[in-house]
Amino acid sequence: IKQLSSIGIDAVHEMLEYADIHFEFEENLMREAGIPGFEEHRQIHDLFRMKLNKIMSDHAKGIRQLNSEIIKMMANWLEDHILKEDQKYRSYLRD
Repeated sequence: IKQLSSIGIDAVHEMLEYADIHFEFEENLMREAGIPGFEEHRQIHDLFRMKLNKIMSDHAKGIRQLNSEIIKMMANWLEDHILKEDQKYRSYLRD
């Protein structure tokens, strides 16, 4: 079983940077459009950021992590959040 490699931690770092930029844009858009459920959606973003930060923190402390677990977490995020959760708000933003 492979531990989190330097390539893996770089990917997590890049994901965190991307998430910060994307979430800020998305949250501003949702707030300006007055989309219901904004606070709950923002909290989901915050939870994902916390997970990514924990991975980074654990890695810095030398706590072993598995690439496969991190890949699974990111794949779940893409499937559950982007392809399902974010799609709920498309109709509000089309007009």
